[in-house]
Amino acid sequence: MKLKLIVQTELITCFFMLSALFSCSKKSGDGNGSITGFSADTVYAGRTMTINGRGFSATAKDNTVRIGSAIVTEVLEATETALTIKVPAGATSAKVYVSAKGNEMTSPDDLIIVNQLYWQKMLGGVLDEDGTAIAPVAGGGYLVAGTSRSTDGDVGKNNGLSDMWIVKLNADRSIAWQKVFGGSVSDGANSIVALADGSCVVAGYTNSNNGDVTGNHGESDWFIIKLDAGGNVIWKRVLGGSGTDVANSVIAIPGGFVVAGYSSGNDGDVSGNHGLTDCWLVWLDANGAITRQRSYGGSEYDQANSVAATPDGGYLVAGSAMSKDGDVTGNHGSNDFWILKLNATGNIEWQKTLGGSGVDAANSIIANKDGSSYIAGYTTSTDGDVTGNHGNYDYWVVKLNANGTIAWQKALGGSLLDQALAIAPAKDGGCAVAGLTTSTDGDITFNHGKSESWIVRLDAKGSLVWQRSLGGKNSELAFALAATGNSFTVIGYSNSSDGDVSGLHGTTRTDFWLFQIFD
Repeated sequence: MKLKLIVQTELITCFFMLSALFSCSKKSGDGNGSITGFSADTVYAGRTMTINGRGFSATAKDNTVRIGSAIVTEVLEATETALTIKVPAGATSAKVYVSAKGNEMTSPDDLIIVNQLYWQKMLGGVLDEDGTAIAPVAGGGYLVAGTSRSTDGDVGKNNGLSDMWIVKLNADRSIAWQKVFGGSVSDGANSIVALADGSCVVAGYTNSNNGDVTGNHGESDWFIIKLDAGGNVIWKRVLGGSGTDVANSVIAIPGGFVVAGYSSGNDGDVSGNHGLTDCWLVWLDANGAITRQRSYGGSEYDQANSVAATPDGGYLVAGSAMSKDGDVTGNHGSNDFWILKLNATGNIEWQKTLGGSGVDAANSIIANKDGSSYIAGYTTSTDGDVTGNHGNYDYWVVKLNANGTIAWQKALGGSLLDQALAIAPAKDGGCAVAGLTTSTDGDITFNHGKSESWIVRLDAKGSLVWQRSLGGKNSELAFALAATGNSFTVIGYSNSSDGDVSGLHGTTRTDFWLFQIFD
């Protein structure tokens, strides 16, 4: 009997030892942890979002979170059923993993992270710099241009009130070279085109007649400069008449360049002016000599803001028209989009005024391979060709067929001021639009402060794919953008030093602000 009891005791002891062993091999959690969802279907890198579930720790630091391989370093708030985190800047779409109270949890679906701000950079000095033009170059760098008033920081000198400032950036965004051009009055750049040999042509304006500027015809003239790959001047041209002349856009064509802007003169280099100001187009050869010039418009204020080459060897010109005579027909109100289709020699094939009874102006145009085009600008109208205005000024994006008829139009914005200044093609056949917003409602979901750089992505049918406002608590504006692979690189200005912005050279004045976001 005693022997039997001893055997039973040993069996019981063995059972408990094996049970303990198997228990130790299991997870130490309660097995009730899980991720059930997110506060939004898509999120932006650098922004906050909430992970919903159960089994989390109510102590924020006791939750380990990662998105794919990106470790979340900021768990801002925590309960047992929700974690509020800041998405890491470098995170991409992936499953979310949470470790808490011994529970290892994996989200059933990927967290979709879109439109990530990949990098940002400020260029300038302690005074005002405004970036207005950008061109990608071979090897991954950029040429950027605008105006500068500083004499310190990244800026080498200043000749007067404001100068044309051109900067070449390497692929790592370090400065390869920078050049300042101008005289004692106001000078600036509005457009830049990069050439295959590393050189570039910059178009803008000058009010000076000294320093780097000679031959001013009176008031403001076009100021066109060609630089070699090292930033050295190949040639300079001052073009215009005795009135006000400003160059807004330059493109390269076989054997030369086409420059578009406006002129109020009818002398000097300008002929054929119809009224107060005209769209003025100038064809230059490779050496900067004028081969052809044409004025387009009516008796009121008309101007060209953008020019694009078309597949048939012609051109599309976008701007604004107040006229109702001369070359302009069909004006809807005080100011309309004005789109011109020109043949190779500059003759008008068709022209369209687009808009409503309010103020409408086209700032940028791109030509598509099928002859259609995308145009971006702004509108205050709620009638005519415009539908869907949210209030005050809206982005207005229009797709035209090859014959100039409207394929679709889209008003985007909120209840305050929203203006589109630039447009670039997207890889899927749609487009990206850049400008500014002061709104916090409508299509705008976030605003850091006074005004923001606002990037809007549309598909080929005009449907909103995504939108993002970027900036800080002060003022930002996006003047230009370029398509760079699966991303867009944007230039404008900022005087913030928080939010998405860092590296401001002064305290209240603006710097060039460049940033790249993924599509």
